[in-house]
Parts: sequence; structure tokens; C-alpha cells
Amino acid sequence: MNGTARFLASGANYLDALCGGYLLDRAGAAPTGLVVCGVLLLVTTVVVSGRRTLAEPAADLS
Repeated sequence: MNGTARFLASGANYLDALCGGYLLDRAGAAPTGLVVCGVLLLVTTVVVSGRRTLAEPAADLS
């Protein structure tokens, strides 16, 4: 599992560098910065909301 996660994460590094370079070339620095901030905000929101779901106690079904 750990090896698969590392493989996917290292592949994502190359993919985001490619996408970032393309966006910088096409749109410029300011729009690229805004897109990166938006993506980071989205990822942070998903992670934080997922942690709340995992931290809630299970319902008592008895």
C-alpha cells in the first residue's frame, strides 16, 4: 500500500509540474497563482471535512 501511494504521489509531482508550466505559459503568473490557491483550498476543504466524518462516533444500533 505504501509503495503504491508513493508511486502515485511521485507521478503527481510530474503531472502538476507539466500542468503548471503550461498554465504559466498560456495564462501568466497571476492567474496561475489564483488557480493554485483555489486547488489548495479545495483539497484542504476535502481533507478537513473527511477528518470530521472519521472522528464522529459510530451510531448505537442496539
